[in-house]
Amino acid sequence: MKKSLVALAALAAASATFAQSSVTLSGGVSAGIQRTGASKAAQVTSVAGVDAVNSNSFIFTATEDLGQGLKATGVIQQRLNATNQDGEGGDLYVDLSGPFGSVRAGKFTFNSNSSYNAFASRAVSTLAGAGQALGANNTIQYVSPSFNGLTVALGVNLDNSAGAVGTSGTGIKAVYSAGPVAVQVATTRATNMAATGTPAKNTTIGINYDLGVAKIFFNTYNQKAGVTGSVSTGAAATANGTALVRDEKGNSLSVSVPMGALTLKAGLINRSENTATTATDRVVVGADYALSKRTSLIAEVANDKVAVGGANKRTNYFFGVAHTF
Repeated sequence: MKKSLVALAALAAASATFAQSSVTLSGGVSAGIQRTGASKAAQVTSVAGVDAVNSNSFIFTATEDLGQGLKATGVIQQRLNATNQDGEGGDLYVDLSGPFGSVRAGKFTFNSNSSYNAFASRAVSTLAGAGQALGANNTIQYVSPSFNGLTVALGVNLDNSAGAVGTSGTGIKAVYSAGPVAVQVATTRATNMAATGTPAKNTTIGINYDLGVAKIFFNTYNQKAGVTGSVSTGAAATANGTALVRDEKGNSLSVSVPMGALTLKAGLINRSENTATTATDRVVVGADYALSKRTSLIAEVANDKVAVGGANKRTNYFFGVAHTF
């Protein structure tokens, strides 16, 4: 009897230990008829996902409780292209969090204002604005503990890309969330650029306000000239630099109104100060209808025109379905 009790105690202890770590699978699948293009002449109709970033992906998340308030997390994400199912990459990082805050290293985006608009990162209707991301490969960040709703994050993107010129990209952001209000202020400096270029400096402000009957989202951003992507030296750098160098200021305002299973959305983005002829002003309306907690019908229509001069107007749209798991 005594041996049985000892065995049961050992089994219970082992079970408790195993319960401290877990692996979960999550993600989503979406597809629909999409009409989009950078110009009216370049518009194409295709089958695509509603979200340009994450709607077609699966994510393995491993977490372990280390005790004393410490937790380790590892994330492996694979994004997919809805048209041909080719891999599109995804996040890959480890994170250690505790009373000190959290430290993360790997592949991920340090800063994005995508959560500060009603349409997130959707392929047709995104309103987040330009130049807000810092990160992807070779990124390290530290996020402070919350002080009465305020957290501060510091990020470094190491400059190890082939042919890049400059030093590491850096960023700092502050996020305040209390009650119905959430505010994010961030500035980043990306220095992967052509030899003749200058660092891309971006400052963004995002605000959410939940009125109960509706959510209001506001973004403003200011991007100074620079090449934000990895480019090689020589002729290719000149070509890429010409395409990517721009000064831009813009604002976006959007609203989301839940009405039971139906959520109505509307928004606009204005890029009134822009030296790139491909940048567009946008007015967009949309609706999500929840068939269940995980499956929704989605319809969005966006009217675009070139920000400089207002020429080259076109209408893009998406009609489809999205499922999360």
